[in-house]
Amino acid sequence: MSEPALVEVVVTQADWPAEGKEADGLIKDWEVQVGDTVQEGDLLAEAVIVKTTLEVVAPVSGVVKEVVVGKGKLFKPDAPLALLEAAS
Repeated sequence: MSEPALVEVVVTQADWPAEGKEADGLIKDWEVQVGDTVQEGDLLAEAVIVKTTLEVVAPVSGVVKEVVVGKGKLFKPDAPLALLEAAS
C-alpha cells in the first residue's frame, strides 16, 4: 500500500498582489490546526501582503499534517505554508 500524498499549501507568485512583488507575506491568522479535516476550498488561513488580505484555501480535501509558517511569521511566494495529507 502506498503512502498518502502530502500536498503543499502555497500562495503562488501568480496570486501575489502586483504592487507587492518584492514584499514578503505575513500569516495573519490560521483557521485550522494540525489534525483538522478540511475540504477542498475551505479557508485555512489569512495572509497579508502589502495591505492586501488574501484567503489561503485548501487545494485538496484531506487532513492538516503540519503548519509550516506560524501566525505572525513572514513567507515568500511559492513557499509551503502547510502540508495536507490528501484524502484517498
